[in-house]
Amino acid sequence: MEDEIVVNKMHYTRERGFEMEAKHPLFARLIQEMVDFFRESGGENFVELRAYHKETGPLVLTIKKECGKTPGQIIDELRKQINAIDAKAPNPKPSGPPRGSASAASLGEDEDGGVAS
Repeated sequence: MEDEIVVNKMHYTRERGFEMEAKHPLFARLIQEMVDFFRESGGENFVELRAYHKETGPLVLTIKKECGKTPGQIIDELRKQINAIDAKAPNPKPSGPPRGSASAASLGEDEDGGVAS
């Protein structure tokens, strides 16, 4: 029957997660719409579709090329680069007392018993 979803294979691997190969005209249409959206948006690695459902609230569907990177992967790589740069940079000696330390200001009583700074 044409309206039935035909599942050719389905499996899970730790490396790739859950994978399913299925056939249905709806899937072909959905994939074509995603490809068109990707092309029209100018996305290079990924695009995000935002949706709202009354039961779950806001949703974000990220579509990425298999060889592309998600926003999280890009951020992780940038953090690693920043950490590597920070590790190589010399640590400058702070001048004066640290901000917010007790030695940054001296408090004592003035002649009238008030507090002076």
